[in-house]
Amino acid sequence: MKSVLRILLFLSFFFCAVQSSYSQDSLRTNTKKIGFSFGIGFPDLLNLKLRIPLNQIQLTFGAGFIPAKNETISSFTGDFYYHFAGHSKYTFIRPWFFRVGLDLLKDKADSHTTKYLLLGVRLGREMNITRSFGIDIDAGAAFTLSHSVTGDVIDIRPTVWPLINMSFFFKF
Repeated sequence: MKSVLRILLFLSFFFCAVQSSYSQDSLRTNTKKIGFSFGIGFPDLLNLKLRIPLNQIQLTFGAGFIPAKNETISSFTGDFYYHFAGHSKYTFIRPWFFRVGLDLLKDKADSHTTKYLLLGVRLGREMNITRSFGIDIDAGAAFTLSHSVTGDVIDIRPTVWPLINMSFFFKF
């Protein structure tokens, strides 16, 4: 639990430091559009996310699932994006991004429940097709922060997970 608090504290300081580097005039002149995305990936699964842009920074919160017989596999995510490089024809937001976030992955069946809390770091790119629609792709690695198992199941405890995601996003 202490490691989760340290990570959240680090993310808060990082967010404040990056956000304070932008002038108030820059923030006023750029339009911010809240958006949604849907996609597929791991550990995001089949997911739907709320996207909140703050200049070159973006926050996302989402939930995902995989339909399975006699089992519920779900995920809940919270991510921080920092757009750092490149140019786009349709938006002032840079297309290349660094993404860090927390993912809760839960597998619940009749015989067991398994939960993982992961810290993921990714590198990705947004491809804006229009001013309001685009695709983003990212990949990276996640590290297990906590893990719990109840019931009868083979206990698998990976410490590093591969991450990949592809999403379609809409800005309003």
